[in-house]
This record gives sequence, C-alpha cells and structure tokens, in this order.
Amino acid sequence: MSRPTFWLMVVPSVLLAALFLLAPGALTRRLGLRDPRSTTLARCLGVRQVAVLAAFVRRPASTRLWMFVGEDVMDVALSLLLLRGRPPARGARRAALAVAAGLTVADLLITVLARRSRLPDGARRAPLR
Repeated sequence: MSRPTFWLMVVPSVLLAALFLLAPGALTRRLGLRDPRSTTLARCLGVRQVAVLAAFVRRPASTRLWMFVGEDVMDVALSLLLLRGRPPARGARRAALAVAAGLTVADLLITVLARRSRLPDGARRAPLR
C-alpha cells in the first residue's frame, strides 16, 4: 500500500478519534444532544476509532481498508438517527451527516483504487488509460 493511501486513511481517523475522546461533551452539545448517554456514546465511538486504527496500523493492507468503510457506514446510519425528530441544532446534525457521508465516499474510493492497483500476488497492474 502506498504512503499517500495510508495517510489519507489514518490522519482523518486520528483527528476523529481525538475529537470523540478529548471533547465528547462539547461535540454532543454542539449537536444539540443533552442526554448524558450521548457523551458516553461519543466516547465509545472514539474507542472504536482507535481500535480500527490500531488494527490497521499494526498490519496495513489494502484489505483492511474496508474496516474504515464499514466504520463510516455505521457513522452515516447514526447521523441519520440523530436527524430524526430533534429540531434544535438540526444544522449541526446535517453537517455531521455530510461529513460522515463525505468520509464514506472518500474511504470507499481510496479502498477501491488501492485494491485495483494490486493483483492478488502483489504485482502492480498497468495504469488505466
């Protein structure tokens, strides 16, 4: 796997993990979530982010990139649930959904391109023309 691919996947994940773990209360308040369980959920998402990062960084491989895509799909689903029926801070929730969807598309694109650039035996394919 190339270094740019590695860093394109790792850096956003580190930033998200830091946000979820270092400022879960501020994040949930910004999203208009007042229930104390929301802060706990944010911390759990940060722990999940760190677990995926640890598994990937320990043994980076293009097949493990799918972990990031799966994680993003979960975040989109959670964002959709947050948008239901809570009018205050709806704009912040929509922004969270947009970020989650954008990261999902980016991670999916990076993953597909990384997988296509390698043959099963590790040999490089010829570039597309």
